[in-house]
Amino acid sequence: MSEHPTSKSPIEAGAPDRSEWPTGSQNALSQRLVEPPLEEFSNLRQELTQGERMVFDFFHRNLSPKWEIYVQPHLNGLRPDFVLLNPDIGIAVFEVKDWNLDAMDYFPKRMSQNRTDLWGSRPSRWCNFPDGLRA
Repeated sequence: MSEHPTSKSPIEAGAPDRSEWPTGSQNALSQRLVEPPLEEFSNLRQELTQGERMVFDFFHRNLSPKWEIYVQPHLNGLRPDFVLLNPDIGIAVFEVKDWNLDAMDYFPKRMSQNRTDLWGSRPSRWCNFPDGLRA
């Protein structure tokens, strides 16, 4: 049985090895396949949210140019936010969940001695039940 002497975890394998990049980071980034191209982002079916844009910028800046970035591709009737493809490593599908944390009040609720859950409520939606419980 042979072992792979250069085996890396997927995260390590995707980490930028900028020594292999062409001189000048703009050169390296301009060699990456981004679909649709950056210039066409304003024509996306749904505009990127602030969180999606932050994730895209992170991928674009930090992954080696071998990683192709597909934004809102059509996959069997679904449209994930991002699909990353590297012919040497594989594929990754990302759905970004960003929301306004200020939209709700969050608090810990002890469920048992070994378990505490994070609960949230919208202050305007509190209602009193006859037994005095809050929902």
